[in-house]
Amino acid sequence: MTEGPSVRYARRRIKRVRNRKITSASGNKPKGIPEPFEFVGQTITEVKAHGKHLYVTLTHVGTLRFHFGLHGTVLVGNGVQGKNKPTLRFDLEGGESVLFLSASIALVTSIPEFPNTDPLKKAFDKVLAAKALGEGVCVSDVLLSQTHFAGVGNIPKNEILFAAKVNPTSTVLPEGVAMEVVEGAVKFLTGWYNKKCQAEDIKAMVPLHIYKKWKCPDCKINLKKGYVGKTSRWTKWCESCSVCYGVPTAEVRYGKAEAKEMKTDKMASDTATKKRKQTTKIRTTKKQKK
Repeated sequence: MTEGPSVRYARRRIKRVRNRKITSASGNKPKGIPEPFEFVGQTITEVKAHGKHLYVTLTHVGTLRFHFGLHGTVLVGNGVQGKNKPTLRFDLEGGESVLFLSASIALVTSIPEFPNTDPLKKAFDKVLAAKALGEGVCVSDVLLSQTHFAGVGNIPKNEILFAAKVNPTSTVLPEGVAMEVVEGAVKFLTGWYNKKCQAEDIKAMVPLHIYKKWKCPDCKINLKKGYVGKTSRWTKWCESCSVCYGVPTAEVRYGKAEAKEMKTDKMASDTATKKRKQTTKIRTTKKQKK
């Protein structure tokens, strides 16, 4: 639920029930927001989305900002139920309900306006985003920082970099390659959002080419796997297909299985190199004897 397309789809669903009076409210009240009963009698007047944040404005309480972590979601409809007790639940006139599940909520005084940093908005500044990919910071961190690519999470990061054939440890992308990554971000997030709208399902997913895969779909070799950058998020890439631009980041951590696999690969490579050297030496000796 953390990705921008899901938050934007949640906004779309909630906008359908705007201006309906809240008849009852319940939930696990987070600190800093009103008690559930204080929402009764109010209406949702505005719903906005920016990156991974959803903003819901009510008539008297003000604006609530929602962030859904790794497992949160929003359900809207008649008779909807979540697996766990909602963080906040609104029952509305007409029988529909809005459930905010596994969400962190804060009461804010205003809604920040940074449309130029959200790839799902027309005002997204592609040039500014591309520039950030060429400034010596690990591109994986740039994509996840939310400063220039609001709404991009780990799944899009992996898919976007793979599509552009960019090694995730890269730090300085050439202008053309950087713009390709930016265009790829817009394409992937927009396609994912449209898929949710078509399916009328917040869980709808577009086809993935590398995330949760083990072999490169193009050259069929095993994918490299590790925790890349300061964000240290799980990343997959193809050593053969991708290009590393700039000095690769030193911040790459491998799990035990990956480290063992790399050690085995290195041993096999060293053995092959040793055999080649021995073969070359034998051939050289034979020539000298002749």
